[in-house]
Amino acid sequence: MRRVIGQIFGTIRRNAGSFLLLSMLATVPIAVLKFITSDVAAALPGSYFVREVSHLALVAVTDLVAISTNFMLLAALVRGTIADLSGQSASADDCLQTVIKNCLAAVGLGIVTTIATVAGMVLLIVPGMVLAALSGAVAVWAGLSLLVVPGFILALAWSVAVPVRVVEQRSFFDCFRRSAELTRGHRWVLFRLVGLWWLGAKVLGLATVPFDNDDVFSTALTHPPSTSYILVSSFVAVITSMIAAAGIAFVYCELRLIKENAGPQQLAAVFD
Repeated sequence: MRRVIGQIFGTIRRNAGSFLLLSMLATVPIAVLKFITSDVAAALPGSYFVREVSHLALVAVTDLVAISTNFMLLAALVRGTIADLSGQSASADDCLQTVIKNCLAAVGLGIVTTIATVAGMVLLIVPGMVLAALSGAVAVWAGLSLLVVPGFILALAWSVAVPVRVVEQRSFFDCFRRSAELTRGHRWVLFRLVGLWWLGAKVLGLATVPFDNDDVFSTALTHPPSTSYILVSSFVAVITSMIAAAGIAFVYCELRLIKENAGPQQLAAVFD
């Protein structure tokens, strides 16, 4: 796994300019939009309850847009990662052309994957609550663990659906089947990689703590974020999104090489 992590960061380092630019285009506008929703909601007429509900609705819409842009970023970095691994170069413009070609499919795959993952995580909520009520603290832990297992397994199984679409141009639903096929037998390694990424994202997220003016009783309407918090949070979003997208793109290439002996040059040929 150390080799995989080293190669992922090597790809990012060699393409830092274009990858950072693409990640900024995908994440910074969304990060800023998330924070100004409180100002929009606060300016709406009506009671505080109405404004709070409106704010939650705006946040939900913004999250949906964020899911879409993150999966478009993944489509872009698939192009850049494959080019890099094959010894070629892919400019930001080349990557954006790939996004344009696969935009609707990438967004659709991202939304379906997210909805299915969330649904899988709450699938066992009732059994978990029953176990918690009957058996106390141990069952609480077991119940909470059960809640996330189905959704997380599904997320791992479908993690390379977008690269499948970009490289293999499969039909929408066949992308999910193909992704599950490629990841089968390797999901434990994927789980460890995701865990390391999550820990890294949490550590980077600590950079926002000094600029967070919220307290336990505050809401986004009563304590809007500071400019410094927005800037630091945007930086964290750019870095974590870029690493996640480049990592998934590399994992797809690695799985194709392991399972089918399809090297980067063979994958890159589809973009010629």
